[in-house]
Amino acid sequence: MLKILVPISTVSIKQSQVLRLITIWEIARAAAIVRCTHLLFYKDLEVKDREIVTLIEKTLRYLLTPPYLRKKVIPLDPQLRLVGILNPLALPIHYRRDDPVLGSVRLALIELKNDTVVAHIGTDKPCTMIDVKASDLNLVNPLQFVEVVSLSPLLCKLVQEDNVKIYTGFKYRFYDSLKEALYQECRDSVLIEFSKFGMDAKKALRSLRAIASKQKINILCTVFGSPSMDASEILAKENGTDISSYAKSQLHAHYLRINAVPYQGVRSIRTHEALYLALAILNLILFDLKICC
Repeated sequence: MLKILVPISTVSIKQSQVLRLITIWEIARAAAIVRCTHLLFYKDLEVKDREIVTLIEKTLRYLLTPPYLRKKVIPLDPQLRLVGILNPLALPIHYRRDDPVLGSVRLALIELKNDTVVAHIGTDKPCTMIDVKASDLNLVNPLQFVEVVSLSPLLCKLVQEDNVKIYTGFKYRFYDSLKEALYQECRDSVLIEFSKFGMDAKKALRSLRAIASKQKINILCTVFGSPSMDASEILAKENGTDISSYAKSQLHAHYLRINAVPYQGVRSIRTHEALYLALAILNLILFDLKICC
């Protein structure tokens, strides 16, 4: 699992709704590019707007919902009136073909239509479900992954998300502090803080290779700081300790601090910019180690 921890102030400091929406999209797009499994937002000291969490949550839900389902599952909302300016995430699971391929998997809306359980998969006509009874419909999450098992007639069956072979996107959660996010999400992990005070990528590769030679890396947590403070500085304000000490004493995690841009040409790198730079470096390291998240 690849988990990315981002401060909410990355979005809240933007002065307009348009800029906030674009920043949320940039964060989500960066996470999806590297096949992130969990995108985690933590409240930091610069967050003053309580509505920002609602905006982030609604926008992420919109972006992660396949375009062919949005009108059916996302109601009209004043906070989302400008989301049309955002490009799609273009996840593999969002790909639509009017003529589905046998064996293809899609995210579908399951509902009862004329006493028949059907799945809306983006085709002109819904797909009839073969393994869900009308009496069981209330027990089924309306949004489910389905596999096309017949083209004529068009039939589908449920598929567990763990069995879907293509990338389906990330889960997202919100925490009231960095300390809480780390404790809930990053115990027994390899924890990477990206900071201009960290080691270079070559040293990080050697360190991760040494860890991987001794144990399997199941959880990889990457944490980013705010526009004005590194993540360790944020945790020190909250808890009186830096991430290195906290990782060792409370998380039982392997801690690394990496500088993704050793020769940066600007005074500071914005968090949404750092995501692309740091995750690109991390992706190369994971590829070298043959670790797929």
